[in-house]
Amino acid sequence: MKFYFLILSILGMTSCQSLQHQNDVVNSIRVENKEYPAVTLQNTLIRNFHSNVVGIDYKLYVGLPKKYSDTKTLYPIIFVLDADYFFSVVQNIMTDGADHNELAQAIIVGITYPGVAEDKHGPVFEKSRTRDYTPTHVAKGGYGKEAQKLSGGADRFLDFLNDELIPFMETEFRVSPQDRTIVGISYGGLFSSYALISRPTLFQKLIIISPSLWWDRRFVFRTVNKKVATFKDIHAKVFFSAGSLEKGEGKVADMGKDIKDFASEIESQHFPGFEAKVWIAPNEIHHSVFCGAASRGLRYLFEIPSKKK
Repeated sequence: MKFYFLILSILGMTSCQSLQHQNDVVNSIRVENKEYPAVTLQNTLIRNFHSNVVGIDYKLYVGLPKKYSDTKTLYPIIFVLDADYFFSVVQNIMTDGADHNELAQAIIVGITYPGVAEDKHGPVFEKSRTRDYTPTHVAKGGYGKEAQKLSGGADRFLDFLNDELIPFMETEFRVSPQDRTIVGISYGGLFSSYALISRPTLFQKLIIISPSLWWDRRFVFRTVNKKVATFKDIHAKVFFSAGSLEKGEGKVADMGKDIKDFASEIESQHFPGFEAKVWIAPNEIHHSVFCGAASRGLRYLFEIPSKKK
């Protein structure tokens, strides 16, 4: 078992390095005047989706179980933020785990924006995630003035998920309404943390990696107790992770400490339905932590019980 998940983690890291931005349909690649067939992810498709709530177009990367068409099963659904970087990682880990009957089969949905794959880590990426993933408007900081003008749209993005995207997926695909997961890192982790304390019934499982809980003078920490005090319970299983070397610029933010403190704030309410695990990844920085954290988080949430050792 330990050897298998070591291999799975290595596969995830390889996926991180080699499959970023390769989710679009490309028939061939030209290299030095020669055409070569492109690598694509099996059992995946792309859907364009217009949101009336946000007023923009999204691009969805959808990964299906290998035998999806041969069954009538309802599957868990996993939403992956920053999909151009991380959809392929989650898809490969879940597919390999399912092939070995170690992890449950699931439908993976990566949420991204037209132009990000071409723009790389540029204005489209920075403005889009600032708009959708941050819970409050902040004029300075982040990616700079132009991106910050759009900040504070997390509640609207939650409405998009609840009112548009989730109903669409449940209509178009065989999705279990009782088994939804969200995976987010950095700003995406901030959004996932905010979703947990703002819409606690939206996701039953969460993988929150290196969340930007420093946002707006630690806004999430300032509001967490007020928000959860009104809840009778939070039925959620959450995997928190951060790299041991993630100390932030000028060591202002200690992401490992932040996730421990955030998890403790919720655990202090003694919700009977809340379960959490915190893993600090040794010797990992902000841009290397995702693969190992995703592998362990997916195992925590989706490992087949009979295979646990």
